[in-house]
Amino acid sequence: MSCCLTTITMLPIALVLAAIIGKFVLRGRRAAETRDKLAEYEIIKIEDTADLRGQRSGGDRQERGKGALALVPHKLYFLKWSPKVEFEIYVSAMTSVELVKEFMGKPDRSEKGLLQVSFENDAGQPDAMAWQVPEPEQWEAAIREAIAKR
Repeated sequence: MSCCLTTITMLPIALVLAAIIGKFVLRGRRAAETRDKLAEYEIIKIEDTADLRGQRSGGDRQERGKGALALVPHKLYFLKWSPKVEFEIYVSAMTSVELVKEFMGKPDRSEKGLLQVSFENDAGQPDAMAWQVPEPEQWEAAIREAIAKR
C-alpha cells in the first residue's frame, strides 16, 4: 500500500519537474533559432525571455506568451516559444515606441512599463504590439534610434 502512496505522491512532483525542464529546453531552442535566423544581420539587442502582451489588431481573445525578441537594423523580430509563431515589424513601418503602464486593458505588474511598438500593419492599418522586457528603457532607446536612422 505504501508503495502506491509513494508513487501517487511523487507523480505530481515529477510532472512539475518535467514541465520546468521542458520550458528551459524550449527557451534555449527558440533563442538559438532566433540567433540563427538573424545571423546575417547585426543584432542590436536581444532578449530570450520577452513576454508578449498582445497585438492590438488581434482583439481581446489572443494568446500572450514568452519568446525571443530581437532588434536588427531593419526590423524587430519575435519568436514565440509555444506555439511557435513569428512576428516581424519592419522599422520602416514603425510609427512610435513608448513605455506604457497597460496594454489592451491589462496592467503592467512589473511597474517598469511595457514596451509598446506602434506600426502600420500589412493591411495598412494602425496597429501595436507590447512586450514586458527587462530594461525596457534600453529597448525603447534602441528602437527609437533605429527609427531615426531609417
